[in-house]
Amino acid sequence: MTFGEFFHDKRIELGITLRKFSETFDEDPAYISRLERGKVPAPKVTAKLNYYAGALKMEEGTGDYEKFFHLASISNKSYGIDQVENEKILEKLPVFLRTLDNKGLDEDDLDKLIKLI
Repeated sequence: MTFGEFFHDKRIELGITLRKFSETFDEDPAYISRLERGKVPAPKVTAKLNYYAGALKMEEGTGDYEKFFHLASISNKSYGIDQVENEKILEKLPVFLRTLDNKGLDEDDLDKLIKLI
């Protein structure tokens, strides 16, 4: 599932049309439509994501809230790297990611690696 699909599903669960959502939350309906269809990535600004999460009635600490932010990271291909503050770890990430890419790991191999981490 993509960020846009999740956003769309949550809006529909609330019974709010795209136009009504846009009017209520002062958003451009064309932008929200592109967001839901995956034509634009999720916002990168945490405050905007929190705003949307609130608009979609997701509470901090819930599974839906966590999934919303997880999918936003994937949409932006940031994977939370922007929140890593340890410079030594940041220096090693490019080498780690290149190594993963060069190894041609399949999904099972990645699952094993994640368990190890």
